[in-house]
Amino acid sequence: MQEIAGSSTGFLPGYYTPITTHLGLAIGSAVSVGRIANLTEDSGKGLTDDLIYESLETFPAGRQPNIIAMSRRSLRQLRNSRTATNATGAPAPRPTEVEGIPIIVTDGINNVEAIET
Repeated sequence: MQEIAGSSTGFLPGYYTPITTHLGLAIGSAVSVGRIANLTEDSGKGLTDDLIYESLETFPAGRQPNIIAMSRRSLRQLRNSRTATNATGAPAPRPTEVEGIPIIVTDGINNVEAIET
């Protein structure tokens, strides 16, 4: 128990429990993870299928990735890079996979990382 700030009544007793955790990522080898860097909002600097396929080329044939993780912005850029070819002229659908590899959208990927040189 400790005193916590109330909305308009000053302080009141409340339960407080600090919570900590440690997360980890096990990487099997140097060819287990790939990254496409320097994606921005600038023209020609967004995520495209060509960039994804270039990244997939770096994996051994027998050890393709099991997911493709990206930010919401990168998903939008990927969708916008695709040309919809249908009778109605509707935009391309939301990408959910590339060659059977599912796309996972996460807030854990930052859109404002420093440009890699």
